[in-house]
Amino acid sequence: MDMTSIWFHVPSYVIAFVQFVGILAIATCISRGLYSLRHKIINQAWPRNIAEFKIFQLTEEKKRLLIKIEQLESENMKILDSVIHHLKENKQ
Repeated sequence: MDMTSIWFHVPSYVIAFVQFVGILAIATCISRGLYSLRHKIINQAWPRNIAEFKIFQLTEEKKRLLIKIEQLESENMKILDSVIHHLKENKQ
């Protein structure tokens, strides 16, 4: 019996798809592991369940968004003050 008859040919696009799915799975595991480690460092405890982990992620996102909103509001006030100043100069 010839040994080449045991092996079968897998198309390269199937192998590429499996590699892509594997990379996504590994990246997701690494990301969740790092988020869990961050939760452990900040809260001194591992997340007990997925709901607690999601709440932690949402509160962190809320903090980042509040900081971004404050930055945008201060930038908006600077622009508004500049426009008002230029309007007053042009009026005189």
